[in-house]
Amino acid sequence: MGHFYRTVNLAFELRKNNHKIIFLTRDPIIKKLLPKSFECKLIKNDSKLNQKKTIEELKSNILIIDKLREKTRTIKILQKICKNIISIDYIGKNKKNIKKNINILYPKSGISSNSISGFKFAIINKNFLKIKPIVIKKKIDSLVVIQGGSDTRCFIPKIINALNRLKEKFKVSVVLGPSFNCWSKLQRVLENNIKPLKIYHNVKNMGSLMSKHDIAITGGGMTMLELSYLGIPSIIICGENFENETATLMKKMGFGINLGYNPKLSEKQIASSTSELINNYITRKNMNTHGKKIIDGKGARRVSKVIMSLGV
Repeated sequence: MGHFYRTVNLAFELRKNNHKIIFLTRDPIIKKLLPKSFECKLIKNDSKLNQKKTIEELKSNILIIDKLREKTRTIKILQKICKNIISIDYIGKNKKNIKKNINILYPKSGISSNSISGFKFAIINKNFLKIKPIVIKKKIDSLVVIQGGSDTRCFIPKIINALNRLKEKFKVSVVLGPSFNCWSKLQRVLENNIKPLKIYHNVKNMGSLMSKHDIAITGGGMTMLELSYLGIPSIIICGENFENETATLMKKMGFGINLGYNPKLSEKQIASSTSELINNYITRKNMNTHGKKIIDGKGARRVSKVIMSLGV
């Protein structure tokens, strides 16, 4: 879901230069979620010939791939259709076949001779730019839990149990993405919950919700960068192994307590790290300061300039 929302926000920026934007997806959910002001074509998995024909008919000047990997034969087909192929956070072995790769999250695994890297290219939701970063308080009142669009490792129920271990008093908001699929485990946990807790599903204005909280427990993807922009101190639990690369770098730069990628991460570890962050005002203050410097909100504009530099 992070890839989808990122491309939508880039599309809004590109449209300022009068580009016609067309989205291509194999996922019907994406087509449903896409703002109605954008055109979207659903590529059916019936045959490679039909997929190739669908893309050829667009006669695009530029093709942007926002996904981790693609098959080499598919990349070669795309090269014949469109010379200007740009990828975002692409870590596939065939990345040298792409004209330009913009690395935001994976400065090591995504590096190649044709890539540019850095958090300065982070594409933040345009609604976030209207929201002021939070002010750090001595005592926290609320915490928000976000584990991406799907919570693939089903961490949220475990996180809620961990928070119930803490003696500190605070409210909890849990944000569930469109692809969340851990309902039965979540329901069992909620039956024994003791903290004041509210569930949010398919939030439309995430920035507004985030900014009402003092700390966060998040994954290691785009949401982590959005929290950094708002200066919200965070515990990072990586939902995938490749996210650890980004979370480690963020921690090194002064933002986040990174618990890494560990499907067997214990409730005790989560509770201990959360308590540490709650009770350390200086650490939270420093994360707030560093986070705002790491992500400045101008990434979409910079990516747009890279695309425009190709002369399209």
